[in-house]
Amino acid sequence: MNKKYNPPWPESRKNALRYLRQDLKKPISECAAALCVTESQAKSMANALGIRIREQNYEQREDQWIECEDQFLRDNWGKMSLADMEHRLGRSVGAIMNRRRRLGMPTKNKAKAASKEAV
Repeated sequence: MNKKYNPPWPESRKNALRYLRQDLKKPISECAAALCVTESQAKSMANALGIRIREQNYEQREDQWIECEDQFLRDNWGKMSLADMEHRLGRSVGAIMNRRRRLGMPTKNKAKAASKEAV
């Protein structure tokens, strides 16, 4: 097996990776370019140093739910189909189901059963 030899990283380069990724919150691709290494090498070293390499928006994740979406889910749960909610909210069925669970809302069957008992 022909494995390419990668020389060990000097401490100064490791510290630069830590600074770029953890302090400046730069994407791993930008860190790699700044250090003149491949993205794969930067990911490998970040992993070895225990630095998170998963890309994310550090200010606010784009997939965070806002209060009006939560209220829409509460108001329409059991009244509207998941496909309709998916279209109206612009979120996947899985995301809607996870949010319902996190909000402590009943499953659809329980919601329908509760509405039938009220009648």
